[in-house]
Parts: sequence; C-alpha cells; structure tokens
Amino acid sequence: MYTLQDLVCSALDIFLILTEFIVLAEQIPQWCLEWVRARFVKKGVACTQPRRVAAMSVAARVAEEMDVGLGQEVGYSIRFEDCTSSKTILK
Repeated sequence: MYTLQDLVCSALDIFLILTEFIVLAEQIPQWCLEWVRARFVKKGVACTQPRRVAAMSVAARVAEEMDVGLGQEVGYSIRFEDCTSSKTILK
C-alpha cells in the first residue's frame, strides 16, 4: 500500500526530472500513466489543460503516440463535449 508521502515524493522526483529536461506536453501524461499502471490495476490518469483546443490537441497527439483511438483509451472532456468511454485510462 502506498502512502500519501510516497505519492508526493514520487511526484517531486518527476518534477525534478522535468525541470532538467525539455519535455513535450504529451509525454508527461504518458509517464504518469505508466507510473500509475505499474502500481494500481484499475486506476487512470487525468490531466488538465488551460484551453479547450489544448485539451483536444494534446489528447489527439497522445492517442496517436500510444497508437490507440481517441475517445477509447485516451480521451478528453471539455464543456459540452465528452470524448471518453468506459475504457478511457488517460483523460
């Protein structure tokens, strides 16, 4: 069982790595998903973007990189539009 301290320390490790390297917005959610899936069987990851277009375009690029359909394993949810399914693990 993981404690809140474990999760915070892991997040800090990720943050420190990201401050040393230039990382594209679509890579961070994938790394978080890998970390979560290695520890929890039925958990997913939710990411936020400041704008509607950013949320849709990042989701599309991540789905393409993961070679999955948009709205299936990778999706997005914005006001008045929900492009997710019961199989969505990265939103």
